[in-house]
Amino acid sequence: MRTIVQFIAVLMVIGLIISVIQVIIGLAVLAAVITGVVVAVRAVRARRRASRDRLTAHYRGLISRADAEHARVLAGDPAAIYGRFPPARL
Repeated sequence: MRTIVQFIAVLMVIGLIISVIQVIIGLAVLAAVITGVVVAVRAVRARRRASRDRLTAHYRGLISRADAEHARVLAGDPAAIYGRFPPARL
């Protein structure tokens, strides 16, 4: 008697799974899409952060050179007017 009840319970569970299989598949697809979007957003954010860091480093270097050249101009150094690129000799 116990095996018959177990068999019927298994059949009921299988029937329930079959009846809601579309929902289960839909939820699995939804989870996969959400995971893909999250991974893509994280990659874009990391790429933007790296780009912003490179640009910040570039501007810091530019500011540093400009400050040094400005200090040289204030000190009266004539070579500082043109920075790293003096005019060509004619």
